[in-house]
Parts: sequence; structure tokens; C-alpha cells
Amino acid sequence: MPRRKRNKKWISTVIILILLVIAGVVVYFVWDGYFRDKSGDNTGGDTTSQVSDKKDSTSEDSKDENVKTDSEVDPAHEQKAIQYDGGSPNELDVLTGSISYASVSGNKLLIRVSIDQYLEEGTCELALVQGGETLYQETAEIMGDATTSTCKGFDVPMTSLVSGEVQFTVYFLSGDKVGEVSGGVEI
Repeated sequence: MPRRKRNKKWISTVIILILLVIAGVVVYFVWDGYFRDKSGDNTGGDTTSQVSDKKDSTSEDSKDENVKTDSEVDPAHEQKAIQYDGGSPNELDVLTGSISYASVSGNKLLIRVSIDQYLEEGTCELALVQGGETLYQETAEIMGDATTSTCKGFDVPMTSLVSGEVQFTVYFLSGDKVGEVSGGVEI
């Protein structure tokens, strides 16, 4: 009896087709997952036309608002701004602020102060007190920032100070407005 020769060509064709289908499914899921992460809640579609539509609308809106951020174009990076619920600090009759840094660094006591109001000029006066006695006084200019201000900063030499708890007060003066902040630091 003659031996029947099997045709293995169809088996290799079926295996190649199965591998192509699997590769296509993997590519689809990777592609879909990549663009789903990039577009936020969008479920498909032409993302380039969505971005260009947003750019067109922001250029029209820029007449009303001077600044648009990239987060408006990319919803994945969008963060909601917390609305300030009070009045403008620039309309207050007194100056307010806070100590943003007070610590010993090397051989100096560094004190940095933030002022809540925008000021173009003025002075800050530092008074260091220890045990009821004024140890050190210094004056610095006020510098305006975008919406707030700051004192230029105080770098007090440690040779002017004695070890222990030191209390300090920074007085602000700009025009007819005054204010102060106080704090303490261990030396």
C-alpha cells in the first residue's frame, strides 16, 4: 500500500493566520489604551481634530481672557482652581502676611516673609528679641511679585545672637498701610 503524503502547507497557513489575528488584537488593545489615556474621557474618534477645534476656540476666547493654559487643551492634565472666597487682600486697610522661612543656615539666621498684598514700594523692619531685650534690628525693601509681595529677606549673622529661643517681629510699611507678623526660632 502506498503511503499517503500529507500536505503540511495548510497547517502552517492556519498557524500564520492565527498569529496574525492575535497580533492584530494586541495592537488594537495597545493602540486603544494609549489614546484612551491621552484623551481622558474620549472614547475614540479623530483626536487631532478635537485638539485643533479646542485651539480655534481658545484663540477666539483669548480676546476676553489674556492667558490660556495647556491644561485646557489636554483634559488629562486639567486641575480645578480653588476659588478664593474672600475679598481682595489689596483692598484691606492693613497689610497682612506670613513667615515663609525662619531657620539657621550655616552662620546666619535666615528669615523670609511673604506679604499678601501687591506692593510696589515700602519697607520691612525686623526686630529680634530674646529675654525681653532687643538683640538685633534691620530694615529691608519690599519687592512686588505677580500678585503678592515679599521683604527682600533678612540674613542675620549668628555673631549678633545668643543661643536659645529668639522671638522676632517684622513690621511692614507701604504708603499709609502698615502690618506685622511675628514668629520664633530656636538658635
